[in-house]
Amino acid sequence: HVPRVGSVVNEFTPETVVHVYSLRAVIECWLVAESVRLMTDEVRAELPRIIDQMEAALASNDYPTFYGVTWRLREVLYSCHPNKIAMDEVKRLRERLHTLPNVLHSVPDMAEWTFEQHRKLVDTALDGKAEEAGQYMADMLLRTSELVKAAYESRLQSARQEHGSGQGATS
Repeated sequence: HVPRVGSVVNEFTPETVVHVYSLRAVIECWLVAESVRLMTDEVRAELPRIIDQMEAALASNDYPTFYGVTWRLREVLYSCHPNKIAMDEVKRLRERLHTLPNVLHSVPDMAEWTFEQHRKLVDTALDGKAEEAGQYMADMLLRTSELVKAAYESRLQSARQEHGSGQGATS
């Protein structure tokens, strides 16, 4: 623990992925549910437009734009909530993983699934089903956690094999 900084983790492991996504799932489940209860007419009108932007990016296989728009959807929805500290923590946790989740960003099935989850989230939010919308977010983050962890483990295994075979070549 470092004063005024918080806990510092020196080792990044597959379990770190699970821990970060698990925390985000708890925070974002609550944040979605509360934001749905506080949703403004402006946000109600904006969410379907954002879903259209996601769909267009997905249709053109523009994954960087697609995932950027998914984050924009959250920012718009969470803007309804007065607790800006919660959003800051979500951003901090998201940054904790740096670019690790990007291992899935070019996988078409992952993008399709992400789109469907966000579409369901928005439909549920617009229907005023706060708890259900929050649960969609939590489920999506927990499933993403499993996928990112598996991809990270695979990346680590490949690196170990390359490192091991590289050493054998120099002997």
